[in-house]
Amino acid sequence: MACQPKRSETVVIHELLAFVQQKLDVMDQVSLEQILMTSFTEDEIIQAKKVLADLAVTQIRLITRHRDGRGKKDLQDIFRLFNETDPDDIPTFVARDLNKLPPVTFDHVDVTRLLKDITTLRADITDIRSKFEESERAATELRNEVNMLRNIIATFANSPPSQNVNTTRGNRNSSHISPMIATPSRDTVCQRVDDRETRATSVVIASPSQPLTEPIGTPPPKPTSKQGKTFADVARKSLQPAPSCGRKRKNVEIKSVPVVTQDKIDKDGFTLVEKRRRSRPVCNQRRTAKINASTTLRVVEPTIQLYISRLDKSTSEEDVLRFVEERSRCRIEDPISLHLQRLESNRSTNFKSYVLQVPAKHKETFLAPDFWPSGIINRPYGSLLQTNIASISVALPHSKIP
Repeated sequence: MACQPKRSETVVIHELLAFVQQKLDVMDQVSLEQILMTSFTEDEIIQAKKVLADLAVTQIRLITRHRDGRGKKDLQDIFRLFNETDPDDIPTFVARDLNKLPPVTFDHVDVTRLLKDITTLRADITDIRSKFEESERAATELRNEVNMLRNIIATFANSPPSQNVNTTRGNRNSSHISPMIATPSRDTVCQRVDDRETRATSVVIASPSQPLTEPIGTPPPKPTSKQGKTFADVARKSLQPAPSCGRKRKNVEIKSVPVVTQDKIDKDGFTLVEKRRRSRPVCNQRRTAKINASTTLRVVEPTIQLYISRLDKSTSEEDVLRFVEERSRCRIEDPISLHLQRLESNRSTNFKSYVLQVPAKHKETFLAPDFWPSGIINRPYGSLLQTNIASISVALPHSKIP
């Protein structure tokens, strides 16, 4: 089945419709309407509307006008059909008699609209120019970065391979030179193989009381026999200076580390290393010197904290301190200092709990079963946390017992 030709391929001779079809895209409708009303008669406009309605494939209904201003309304219908219909569904109109085509003079042009279009066009050109300058600036920066990366890659490719990378373990890829950029030479590979023994022993063994003061550049003494070679000898060998590469090294003082106490060589040539025993930790020691009353040096008396619970809610802090003073009067001779703080429970309880701070030397007295009334819970309190203290805690002043 052959494809049907498009309606736009049909050529129709009509001067008015040809003029509208060509000028509608470049002129405003008001100016175009003014030119057509002065150049064509009303009958020609009505006949052009009928031709367009018969030939164009459109869903727009072109009604017949009967009142005054019929020609103007018919022109508006023609403009609407050209604007809202697909150009392929409208025939191509041409003009045979060119004398019928009206000239477009300056009188038919809306100067205000023309100036507005020029202003809009100028703003668009300025915007395009600014965007073009930004694009050029970004392209220049990108070009500079690419050149810098090329220079860095070329510098790395021409630089010698790193001598401080441990190639015997998993750090072979830690060098700043990629294997794809720079390949180590044969001499460098041989030098790395020869240095494996010295790189494998990176711990220097020396006595803590006798630190090493010799610089790295001083040659160590050679071992007496190959069979009696110890780990310390291998460590000293690692301190030998590396081949000179045109760069001077400063003398570095090596800190002392634990030393091997005893070296025993068995019949197979292995060295038995014994670790030094650790010394006992230093413990605090209490002194027993007697001081005079006139001495300004004062010693803080150690205290402990006791947990007291299951007290009735009507019991106050003064009641607890008064009870402790009465019970300790007949058991403790020297005066003591007491400090009481209330504890607030996270759950709702029907009793009160306190923390009582007393001298540590009277711990057994305050923890005795017959010191507190029956039903009271008493035990040492591990740590006094600020979060466990009630927000309305009362710190009573130290009460001295005569």
